[in-house]
Amino acid sequence: PFFLRSAWVTFQLATISTLIVLILAVPLAILLASVKSSLLRRTLSVAILLPMILNLLIQSYGWIILLGPAGVLNTSLRELGIISRPIMMLFNESGVLLGLIQTALPLAVFPILSAMRGVSTEHLEAASNLGASHWQCFFQVSLPLLKPGLISAGTIVFAYNASAFAIPLLLGG
Repeated sequence: PFFLRSAWVTFQLATISTLIVLILAVPLAILLASVKSSLLRRTLSVAILLPMILNLLIQSYGWIILLGPAGVLNTSLRELGIISRPIMMLFNESGVLLGLIQTALPLAVFPILSAMRGVSTEHLEAASNLGASHWQCFFQVSLPLLKPGLISAGTIVFAYNASAFAIPLLLGG
């Protein structure tokens, strides 16, 4: 029973974190694809890749310092009078989920960006000229064309998160 529960929780966290990462990665990929300035595009790419440069232990300890019972977030909320007791954001599934999302986000942005570069602006202009709103253009034109990038990004992120060891150990206890 213990191992089955561990496998189930691992599958749940990997699935939820993959869905959240994909939802967050699409706007980032759109932003990167739409930036005209080469310097700004490089700066955004470095900012997205920065978590990949840092060691997972350093990232996890950063989350512990930020989210711990005596961490920066809880201390700030108590000093502002918003909370009276620390909120437990570590050593539970939400802390692990946050760590998984943060470390896997860069893995999803660039496959989606690659698929985004294949989306022709002519398709979007044609849909717009035929009366489609911005949201209709996104959901009926862009999203179906992004499907290969979304599938590859989702596969990479799910495999990465399902096999994660350090983050669940440090942030989940």
